[in-house]
Amino acid sequence: MIAAIVAVVVIIVLISGGSKKPAASGGEIFLEPTASTGANPFTPSVSKASPAASAAPLTSPALPSPSPTAESTATASATAATGLVSYSGATPGLYGGTRQLSACDTSLLISFLQQNPDKARAWAGVEGIAPSDIPGYVATLTPVLVRADTRVTNHGFAGGQATTYQSVLQAGTAVLVDRYGVPRVRCYCGNPLAPPVPVTQAPTYTGPSWPAFQPTTVVVIAPAPQPQTVIVMVDVTTGAPFARPVGGTGATDSDAPPGILGSATPTPAATPPPATPSPAAAVANLTGSWISPQSPSSPPWILQPSSDRTAMTGTWRGSGGHAALMGSFTTTLNATRTAYTGTFHITEQTNMVNGTITFRIDSPTQVTVTVVPDNGSAPSTFALILPASSASPSP
Repeated sequence: MIAAIVAVVVIIVLISGGSKKPAASGGEIFLEPTASTGANPFTPSVSKASPAASAAPLTSPALPSPSPTAESTATASATAATGLVSYSGATPGLYGGTRQLSACDTSLLISFLQQNPDKARAWAGVEGIAPSDIPGYVATLTPVLVRADTRVTNHGFAGGQATTYQSVLQAGTAVLVDRYGVPRVRCYCGNPLAPPVPVTQAPTYTGPSWPAFQPTTVVVIAPAPQPQTVIVMVDVTTGAPFARPVGGTGATDSDAPPGILGSATPTPAATPPPATPSPAAAVANLTGSWISPQSPSSPPWILQPSSDRTAMTGTWRGSGGHAALMGSFTTTLNATRTAYTGTFHITEQTNMVNGTITFRIDSPTQVTVTVVPDNGSAPSTFALILPASSASPSP
């Protein structure tokens, strides 16, 4: 029977246990203070930031005020939406830190994961890389402090696999961000991070709060349109901006361009242009209707990359007795540009399951999908192919 499992059947198996784990409830968001490891941390703390020292000057100079976007809900019974302010990861001054100092010990993170292969496999799976690629991947990440309470998709480690949950990181939390300015690791617990996904019910906040927490001031961080070469940060001890090269740990920090924080609406152009080509030049265009080669008559998976191919969203649905099954995902391109990784959400009537999903790009017409549910079900891997009639021409 196992040999006959194909993509749609795999999803049906996953959703069958969707309500088993209370922590995966549709509106629950976990609050994580700067010095909290949270539940089931991946590693001991690798943070070098002092929570007491990093919390006070984070609000000066103030962040710009872009328009909030309403957080969507997936159920008609949800009575309110939470307005979340979205910032591009390229926004100058979005992050803070201390010039010439790193907020995270990346070598300690790498060493711990290498000494714990089970956690390394789960950690790498969330990031969409092989365990052997962890040192190289971490070397591309930049240590910073978030300057506002920030929504993320967080991951713990339990039962030999990664768990998935939505959380808010307190301003002052040390994280590692990728070259698109997106938080990828929480340094106090080593947890891999991903962009947040909308909750499916009116949000409720669980866990220890902090005096300044207000749901209306929480922000989300979207990938920058282009990979960055430097991140313009605010020194939390002086309030002055400085520039940190992507992947730098403080030793190569330099002065920021004059007046870079003066614009009310910063744009990625304020950051020096990237030295590497746009990801779209090297990443296959996966736009189209993808099918399982083992079940070509099943409904297709609809994949839709962004115009620069740094992110990809999509949907799929069930058939036959599971025609009510609906799935969606939000993913971002990994540092090696070989896979998209993010979170998925599935509903079928009153059943629901969330988790992480990775699309490994095998070729322009084939991907390998790995689905890791957060309801205790085993991870599943299957292939999807893109028929010639469904492919979108690459520019």
